[in-house]
Amino acid sequence: MLLPICAAVCLLLRPALAVFADEAWTVDYHHALLGLPKQSTTFFHRPDPNTRASLIYTLSEQGVLGAVNPRHGAVVWRHLLNGTNDASQPSFLRAGDAQDAVISGLGSQVTAWSASDGRVDWQHDAPDALVDLEILELEDGRGTPGAKDTLCMSAGQHPTVQRLDGATGAVKWEHKIESGDTPYQVSASTTDVFAILLHKTVLGYIKIKVVTLDPLTGRKTDEYTLSSENELATADTIVAVGANSASPIIAWTDSAYKTLRINVIGRKAIVDFPINTLGGRPPQRVALHAPYLTTSLAHFLVHYQSLDSDWAEVYHVDVKNGKVEKAYDLPKIEGRSSFSTSTNGANVYFSRVTKDQVFTVASTSHGILGRWNVDTTTSSLTDGTARPVHAVSEVSVKRDAVSAVRSAVLLSSGEWLLLRDGSPQWTRPEILAGTVSAAFALPSEVSDLVNELQAGAHSNPVSAYIHRVTRHIGDFQRLPALLMALPQRFVHGFLGTGSDGSDTFGFNKIIVSATSDGHLVAVDTGRPTEVLWSLAAVILSSGQVWDARVETAGPGIVRVIDDISPVPTFFNASTGAAIGNDEVPADANLAELTIEVDFALKDGQLYGTTASKSGPSELWNFGLQKGETILSLTPRPVNDPVASIGKVLGDRKVLYKYLNPNLALLTTSYEGQSRMSIYVLNTVSGAILYSNSHQNIDLAAPIAATLSENWFAYSYTAESTSSAPKGHQLVV
Repeated sequence: MLLPICAAVCLLLRPALAVFADEAWTVDYHHALLGLPKQSTTFFHRPDPNTRASLIYTLSEQGVLGAVNPRHGAVVWRHLLNGTNDASQPSFLRAGDAQDAVISGLGSQVTAWSASDGRVDWQHDAPDALVDLEILELEDGRGTPGAKDTLCMSAGQHPTVQRLDGATGAVKWEHKIESGDTPYQVSASTTDVFAILLHKTVLGYIKIKVVTLDPLTGRKTDEYTLSSENELATADTIVAVGANSASPIIAWTDSAYKTLRINVIGRKAIVDFPINTLGGRPPQRVALHAPYLTTSLAHFLVHYQSLDSDWAEVYHVDVKNGKVEKAYDLPKIEGRSSFSTSTNGANVYFSRVTKDQVFTVASTSHGILGRWNVDTTTSSLTDGTARPVHAVSEVSVKRDAVSAVRSAVLLSSGEWLLLRDGSPQWTRPEILAGTVSAAFALPSEVSDLVNELQAGAHSNPVSAYIHRVTRHIGDFQRLPALLMALPQRFVHGFLGTGSDGSDTFGFNKIIVSATSDGHLVAVDTGRPTEVLWSLAAVILSSGQVWDARVETAGPGIVRVIDDISPVPTFFNASTGAAIGNDEVPADANLAELTIEVDFALKDGQLYGTTASKSGPSELWNFGLQKGETILSLTPRPVNDPVASIGKVLGDRKVLYKYLNPNLALLTTSYEGQSRMSIYVLNTVSGAILYSNSHQNIDLAAPIAATLSENWFAYSYTAESTSSAPKGHQLVV
């Protein structure tokens, strides 16, 4: 009877795997990263209009264009468009309705890609850097046949607006902007193309100029200027310019964020709406969310963000009459939330993601159509350590009701998270795409346990006993939580249904990375898709790249060295908390700080110097003899892997190699003599570790020297003597 039961249990058990010698040095996991997605260049799109399957397309801040499968988060295809890692460079990504194509713009290059597999359809080089890119959905009120054409606007010495053929990328027409105004954005209605320009007044304010173009020929048909010079001192307070008839508006605010001004493109009237702070602080940021499909209702949402809360307002546009009216408000909540726009036919839906809920409303009414609680397993979002930055959503509608919603949310921790009805489906650590330096570190719990054990071992017997009893009392206090987790750990361990993230044997280290945008990010090697913590270590100006180096400074401690802070900074590897220099243990390997040594020859002496704030600082000098000149100075290579650290002797002792990275091989000669000398120097102290001299040398022949690990070699040409002919000598 027991035999069948044992056999059934054995079938449920997960097989144990071991790491063999031929499995070492293989890739355990690999992140096909895209980079931090930008809100303006991220969207859901169906590559095949005959199916309901959609992909998520994005052009990230790191200049990587790619498509992600929303079901499991895997990359379908990706391309690196920008190799300079300049996140401040404008980039654009657009997709036409029911088209198997996405159009990207970066720098001065416009490229059409197959949406399904990422193949290049065509490329076009604009006259100057691009400032906007849009799809021409309609022409004279009718849908354009075949591939939809592209409108691109460029600025610089030759600002232009061009219409590109959707199938080949050829220029159909070009309108040159010769007024001296700054190109800002291009938009299109059912019958016209609009070039939005910024005109600088004498007093330094900005007027918005709208130039109407014929979509067939590109000729200017009309031009008017909006009275915005009293509000616009910079273009930063322009909230949005609509791309097509789904959002045919220009919206901007005054510098104090007290009034929202809206103009329907093609009309000169401006409608003012006072910004209601709902009894709180004034907004610090205003964003506008609108549909991009021309078949959608002309409804849009204005998102206000203050220092500690945010709220939103929904507006309707009557395109025929040019009227704009406020429809309803969405409530104010504490903290941060993100809004996104979805469409289903002509209907428009707005989804809101907070730290604990996801809910969707229709643009026609404030009634909530669907509400879902965020799963508590999304710890970085629900525990308040991360907040939603922006999101894109896709809704599923059945019988005029929202049955499901998928939201791809970028968190402030740098994670890209997909929520389906509030439940996390996958997480991508996209912030790691900007990594400039990384280091392994032990969890801080390891050092805490070591310190506790050492404290008991180095004290007197009475103190050691009291310390041990206190430690056991703390273990008993954690016992109830451990016992409650045992059943779940038992199921995970025997059935292989999941993982609780525990590190039973202590093999999982922490990888702390420094990114180019000034962040420090930590991931657990055992759970590589989850970010342990993320923080902004420095504040950078626009376009500035953080040049930092991360090093291990001891158990549970990492050290960050950069060109901004004059001294290294220390952080807890498990929590990311900053550690003061007075809290760093004395054995935290502070002496391992590397310095760059420069060599200079002055007044017949060789100097070793290092850089400091006041200039080069002398470390040592090597005095040359009279008539002695330097032939070569060969330091040990920076990348010098060690083949074997030592060898075992007959008595089972180990003879270790003398490995010193601060070594250099100096070769000198003497004037008027066929003589050369070899010196092995310590480049930090200047000490001579070895020296030798050779006579009867042909100094006209080359003398080669190399240094590696614990050995060095050099060769020279010896003149003929009575006992030996002329030949080459190799000394190791």
